[in-house]
Amino acid sequence: MNISNWSDQKKMRLPEWLFGSRYVVSCELQAASNTTEFTISELVFPEAFVIWELSIFWSWAALAASLVRLGVSDHIPTTAAEMSLSEPLIQGFGTQDDGPNDLHSYLYTGQEVIHPKTVNRPGARHMVVQCTAAQGGAESVRVAAVVSGLPTEIPEWLISGVDKSLL
Repeated sequence: MNISNWSDQKKMRLPEWLFGSRYVVSCELQAASNTTEFTISELVFPEAFVIWELSIFWSWAALAASLVRLGVSDHIPTTAAEMSLSEPLIQGFGTQDDGPNDLHSYLYTGQEVIHPKTVNRPGARHMVVQCTAAQGGAESVRVAAVVSGLPTEIPEWLISGVDKSLL
């Protein structure tokens, strides 16, 4: 059954196995003391996709917290202003005071894993990451998003006994 005209919210109520294969889109970068570095993923997101998991790993050797920004873009940003123009990877995620792409500043070493299960429609574009290192430190950041496309077809038997008005 063709479900391409279904809303994203309705598709997200389907069993997860209908979303097909999942794959990882990732970025990694290192920033030296008092510098800002940018990177872009090698893989491109699908036209429309679901983020099932977002993992952020960081290792800081600094006395002060640093900044990590995430976004979606066609090209690698070269300035913080250009990074601000990229679309947010996850709508509403980050420190709104600093901007929609900004994550809270990190200090020391650790990881953060979230399971947003959000639908994105940025077109076939890349993940971009900015890392601004604090003075007197160096850092390494790795960001990995587990994604899949959205289903456009489902087996007829899945909804054969369901009242069609509920769909």
